[in-house]
Amino acid sequence: MSTTHLARALFLALALAGCAAGPQAPPATPPAAALATRAAFSGCLLATSEAEAASHPPPPVTRAPGPAARITAVPGGVTVEHPLTHACCLTGAVTTRLEGRTVVVSEKLSGAPCRCRCGSTIRTEVSLAPGTWTVGVELDEGGGPRPVARLDVTVK
Repeated sequence: MSTTHLARALFLALALAGCAAGPQAPPATPPAAALATRAAFSGCLLATSEAEAASHPPPPVTRAPGPAARITAVPGGVTVEHPLTHACCLTGAVTTRLEGRTVVVSEKLSGAPCRCRCGSTIRTEVSLAPGTWTVGVELDEGGGPRPVARLDVTVK
C-alpha cells in the first residue's frame, strides 16, 4: 500500500471513529452539566430567628444608577454579587440555566416572612467556557421571577 493510500485509510478510520484530523471547533454552547455553580449567602439569609435576622439591617438606599447585581467575568467563568433588602426569616436558593449563549442565574427567596426587613448578599460563581456570554440575573421573592441585571461578558 502506498503512503498516499495509507494516509487516506488512516484519515477515513479516524473520521469514522469520530476523530477528524486537525483542530476541532468548540461546540456553540457547553453542555448544561458544564455550568458548575457555587452560591454563598451572607447576612440575614443565614439567620435562624427573627431576632437574629433583625441584626442584619438593610443596606442604605442609594440613588446610584445601574443594575442591582454586579456581574464580573473571571478566568473560567463569572461571579455575580447581589446585595438585596428583603423580608426577614426567608431562605435562599440559586439555580442556573443555559439558553443558547445566555446564562441565567435564578435566585429564589422562600419561607414564611417575619415582620422586619433586613439585608443579605448572594454571591454566585458560575464556570463557563471561554467566549462571549450574556449573563442574566433574576430574583423570585414569591411573585415570580423578575429581572435584576443583564450584562454581556467575555470569559477567558
